[in-house]
Amino acid sequence: MKNKKILFLAAAMLLGAGSLASCGNGGKGGNSIKVWAAKDDQAFLGQVVEKFKAAYPDYANANIELAITEEPDVPTQLKTDLAASADVFHFAGDQLGELVASNYLYGIPSALTSNIGIEPAVLEAGKVGGNQYGIPFTPNTYFMYYDASVYTAEDIKSLETMMAKDVGDYTYNFGFDIANGWYLQSYFFSAGCTIFGESGEDATKGIEPADKGLEVAKWMWDVYNGPNKDKYYRGPADAQCGISVAACVTGTWSAGTIAKNMTDNGGTYACAPLPKLTIGGHEYEWKSVGDYKHIGVNAVTEAPELAATFAAYLANAESQALRYTLRGTAPTNAETASDDTIEWDASIVAQTEQLNHTFKQPSIYGQQNFWDAATAFGSDLSIAKKADVVDYFDGFNNLITAA
Repeated sequence: MKNKKILFLAAAMLLGAGSLASCGNGGKGGNSIKVWAAKDDQAFLGQVVEKFKAAYPDYANANIELAITEEPDVPTQLKTDLAASADVFHFAGDQLGELVASNYLYGIPSALTSNIGIEPAVLEAGKVGGNQYGIPFTPNTYFMYYDASVYTAEDIKSLETMMAKDVGDYTYNFGFDIANGWYLQSYFFSAGCTIFGESGEDATKGIEPADKGLEVAKWMWDVYNGPNKDKYYRGPADAQCGISVAACVTGTWSAGTIAKNMTDNGGTYACAPLPKLTIGGHEYEWKSVGDYKHIGVNAVTEAPELAATFAAYLANAESQALRYTLRGTAPTNAETASDDTIEWDASIVAQTEQLNHTFKQPSIYGQQNFWDAATAFGSDLSIAKKADVVDYFDGFNNLITAA
């Protein structure tokens, strides 16, 4: 994939999160901050800290402490003790609205983000009420990995075609975590449904129109119980993709594992946008959630200028190129993405293409118990009788609106 430019401009997602009050502090504050990031990001952060101090002589003696906190744990930590939490951290885009509403995020000055190479349309994803509360540093979506020695470029256009294929020594044709709410929502959106209304913020509206939603529920039941049930790997397929599973749905974080699996087992590592789904007799484009992971700053940081400046530096072109080199993380920075000296992994190219086929995730999932309800719904369908699918779907809809 060398010399292939990845143009995020065409795939930029406008994911404004509504209008909420700004909650940032002012002033320069102190010269010491703590930075939270995943364990696998620590080596990258160590190098960025040194580069940052060299680029900003005023902060050459700043104390920038690194600590391990995985992204999914950040909201809980902030809620537990905001003052004791890190000054800078990474968090998932679906948490943005809730964190801002709780006054946990600092409003990062636009002067720090306007010239770092991230397009305005992408920066918009981290804004609430016109204020920049998150700096998008990588797309957070999913696409397909597959063995190109099994599937042709024509095969991968349709899931039905892939399921009809003889996959040789593989046990399963296709793997996906069907009952995981992050993936489950995609079947409904792909079929033309909305969840919590057109805005994604109406708690009185569940999955609409209900007839299309029911078709999706019946399709899910068929994945569990239909004629191809033994050809599906139903669960997180990352570790088995390229070993017992010929194709799977996941994100860029699985690229290294899957590439090694396929290479070690004589397969041909390849990636592509999601195949089309046939639901209720209609073929639909399989859409994925369009979201980003963000860099945020603590609303009560005692060093707002240092924290915000470092947060912006983490997302500039040089830092994102280094993050890709060390972590394989896809960039949001347009300067990085269009760098034709970087040899991009096939997963990054596929993800970029998939970004043209996404939906915006509703902002009230957390308060409406959607995630747990979706997991339970998927599990229920695995053991349901076909005649009971209507009741299970109605129960799911009632549960997420009752919250």
